[in-house]
Amino acid sequence: MNWPARGRLTPSRGSSWRRRSRSLGRGAEAVEEAGKALAIDPSQDRARALLLHQLGHFCDFDAARPHLEGIEALGIEGPPVEPFALLALDDCPARGLERSLAWARRFPTAPALPRTPRQGGPIRIGYFSADFHNHATIYLISRVFEHHDRDAFEINLYSFGGKEGGAITQRLAGTCDRYRDVHRLSDAEIAKLAREDGLDIAVDLKGYTKNARPEIFASRAAPVQINYLGFPGTMGAPFIDYLVADPMLIPDSHRAHYCEKIVYLPHSYQPTDDSRIIPNDPSSRSDHGLPDAGFVFAAFNATYKIQPRDFAIWMRLLLAVEGSVLWLFRSNGPAEANLKKAAAAHGIDPARLVFAPPSPIPSTSPGTATPTSSSTPSPATRIRRRATRSGRGCRWLRGSASSSPQGSRRAC
Repeated sequence: MNWPARGRLTPSRGSSWRRRSRSLGRGAEAVEEAGKALAIDPSQDRARALLLHQLGHFCDFDAARPHLEGIEALGIEGPPVEPFALLALDDCPARGLERSLAWARRFPTAPALPRTPRQGGPIRIGYFSADFHNHATIYLISRVFEHHDRDAFEINLYSFGGKEGGAITQRLAGTCDRYRDVHRLSDAEIAKLAREDGLDIAVDLKGYTKNARPEIFASRAAPVQINYLGFPGTMGAPFIDYLVADPMLIPDSHRAHYCEKIVYLPHSYQPTDDSRIIPNDPSSRSDHGLPDAGFVFAAFNATYKIQPRDFAIWMRLLLAVEGSVLWLFRSNGPAEANLKKAAAAHGIDPARLVFAPPSPIPSTSPGTATPTSSSTPSPATRIRRRATRSGRGCRWLRGSASSSPQGSRRAC
């Protein structure tokens, strides 16, 4: 990747990269902004972390390689960096804790609110997220809201994503006692509103992921504050009391690397919407670009989770299993091109990588409309069911990390 010449840059321009790159999200422009900052000052650790994360979205292993040296110290020695940016690159839970502790120290924390037992009436729970729209979080948790014991709990939703409207918003508004669009309010104002609503428990569904607003909880939205679902790693923050997990996500050997008290759910911490319909699709494997015969390895991870060590394992699998293919999510053109290039470097025909585009998601239940696009390719479930019935193989592969530092449980 060609960065602009240093002569065109000034420290004042470089100092604005954080704000501009945050608004860009993933993309070539975000990579360019981080590159400009590093061209001015190579010690800009936050720019380096952002650059590595964005290059991960493009699976540009070659461009990322020079920036990986000393990554174990990034965000630990020197200035803090966003913990989420390095989750797929360094899955050591001890270093994840150190990074989160350093990052959390950036937020001025208000004193904890008194925990006064409620005298009569339901317990008031508030869920906070930027993703109360067509987003994976809602497809996972929407039925949780619907199944709360409404005699025992009052459910409040606080949306700060600014993407209101549509069937999902209508559905959510119908499953809670109070739905608040708070995206125009400041963090302190949202926390104050939550306190005025009399919340007993505040649940942060974002953690340190994209568009998170941890300052809401640093300002104390409720006497008890919980991190759940979006970022199942430690936040390292004195204002988060509990983290909801399961024994697979946080085994006993990793508990020392979490500041929060762990609330273990049986079986799995991750809910899902059991009312979503799996369509009876008559399409064939070839309709999705898959060979009519042969084993299908599948990994529909976000592309930033595909790291060189994992990809190398997958290529060895393709070498070992004749006629097999690897089915991946089509995220963006550069990622597809880079992964095909990496496959060829491993001696694999790039044609054995098949990319699934996003597909419409059907109604969550009969007669219930939902948006018609999603980042999850729905053919996956259909092909898996058909492969199982026909005896043809389909194996699902994990990326280097889930949204937590525990991903592959590699020793530090």
